[in-house]
Amino acid sequence: QSGEVMHLVPISNMLQCVLTNDIILAEVIEYLGQFISSGNLSDFRDGSAYQSPLNPANPMNLEIPIIMYTDEFEVCNPIGSAKTKHKIAAVYYTIAGLPPSKRSKREYIFLSALIPDKARKKLGYNIVLEPVIRELSQLLTKHIALPSGHQFTVKAIAFCGDNLSAHGLGGFQATFSTGYICRFCYTTYGEISNIFLENQCELRTPTTHCNDLENLNVDGGNSRGLKQKSILFDLAYPNFHLSDFLLPDVMHDFLEGCVPTVLTIVIKSVKESKILSLSAINALIKSFTSDKSGFGLNPYTVDITPKHINDGKIKGTAAQKWWLLVHLPLIFHGMNFPENYRPLELLLKCRELGAILLADSIPKSVVEYLRYLIHYHHTLVREISPNSITPKFHFLIHYPSIIQRFGPPRRYWTMRFESKHQYFKDLARKCKNFKNITYTLSTRCQNFQAVTLNSEILCNNEVKCGPGERLTLSDLEDDLSEVLKNTADLGFFDNDIVYSCQWLNANGVSYRKGCVLVTALVHEDIPLFTKVDFIINIRGEWYLGGKELTPQQFDRQTWSFVCKEASTLQFQALESLFSRSPALCYQLDGVNHVALVTNV
Repeated sequence: QSGEVMHLVPISNMLQCVLTNDIILAEVIEYLGQFISSGNLSDFRDGSAYQSPLNPANPMNLEIPIIMYTDEFEVCNPIGSAKTKHKIAAVYYTIAGLPPSKRSKREYIFLSALIPDKARKKLGYNIVLEPVIRELSQLLTKHIALPSGHQFTVKAIAFCGDNLSAHGLGGFQATFSTGYICRFCYTTYGEISNIFLENQCELRTPTTHCNDLENLNVDGGNSRGLKQKSILFDLAYPNFHLSDFLLPDVMHDFLEGCVPTVLTIVIKSVKESKILSLSAINALIKSFTSDKSGFGLNPYTVDITPKHINDGKIKGTAAQKWWLLVHLPLIFHGMNFPENYRPLELLLKCRELGAILLADSIPKSVVEYLRYLIHYHHTLVREISPNSITPKFHFLIHYPSIIQRFGPPRRYWTMRFESKHQYFKDLARKCKNFKNITYTLSTRCQNFQAVTLNSEILCNNEVKCGPGERLTLSDLEDDLSEVLKNTADLGFFDNDIVYSCQWLNANGVSYRKGCVLVTALVHEDIPLFTKVDFIINIRGEWYLGGKELTPQQFDRQTWSFVCKEASTLQFQALESLFSRSPALCYQLDGVNHVALVTNV
């Protein structure tokens, strides 16, 4: 039937078009060949599982690593009796050899296949993804020539998706309320409230997986959580391990799993202890929302109701739940909590857990501490609310070892891939024709991709700025102009034109007056800050700066640094920022509190 036709975009053709651009090719070669820090895990190439795809003996032959993704989305309004009528399963991928700031852009997320979800449900992943897997298998040995003289092969290093998609693709059971619920180990649903360390689990290995497949063929049915052999084995990759290919997703496991559970536990306890009423908590959340709107975070704007608390489910997006977790310790500043108040301890441990799991770079020395932190965090949840442990809590215990092998979880999470869904949803609404919708969407997508390639949009570093004013350097205050001259190495050209604006968006990161930059680290854990009072462009280069903020102490209850504002001015060039992620500064009882926040 025409409604069950899938449409493919050949990976080899798409990558050949992209890598024909010499700028992108050079960026991939440079990034894959950069020195890997021995102390930090910043990307997959820092992990122990990484093997360099560059061959020094033959530098013209490249192996391009890609990250695959699969998920389903609804292109129509999901409210109504026919909400799954036009549901589509999508397969995307991105070039893992590009820097994270580039590959997180929607333009660098490429389409591989669009499949009517009815066909996926009817035929299964093994059949509908067979063309994609067959091509990936061929690309491991098929050399594709480029005009530069290089030739490349392609290797998928991971297949991302939510837990339901990952289990379906891997041939595991797709129910998480009974039996063997984990694709990394043999823990059952009944054991997840008692096992909080990975060394307490029997891990799945290639050998045990083969044994499970043999038992599956003999007995039929479910073999320790395995239902069928996965199409992924047709990739024929050397030393292939299914659990190392279907990586976890920190957005679904932590932001949409653990975080809302912890927030409901804490808010319910605060309400029942009569420390704050629910209406007072909502009012405080709104006041914090208006205070720091537009700083790159997605504020929580939903009123928390008694039903949310009783059901253990807080509404909102993953980004909004992260905002609430970050701000709740600040919101509770100055409250009279009982001594050793366990819900507050749980909130702070969850906040600390998020700071590590969502970090752009994770020190290797922190990974072992992360094991302890997850164990303690889960123990607190079980102590306060024994029935709140879910499979997503269990999946977190495998993160430390996965981080050691593949780097920070945000490098292979689904957050940026899911943004591609919105492009297709908007396109479907504009087309207003759902006959053979997969053909329409895939064709329009590739037409747009061709335009971006020809216009070199992919090569541009996207920078947008807000309203401002043009001045000469001599028009600025003397101390400000002197600091700028020293920072930008401009000499004494007082007639240089300066553009000063209110905000700047560079490569997806928003900088506004009032945000805080991390300018350096002292003893590897104490940051130095600069509060942004000026966003200035001189000779085409952007500089951000203002007064220094010196940390006096770390306030654990608010999970922020108490800082003293200095009179010294300091600037940093946008291209050489110590940290891309800005921090947030709040005035609490007249004192500056700076919170380090990773944007999601």
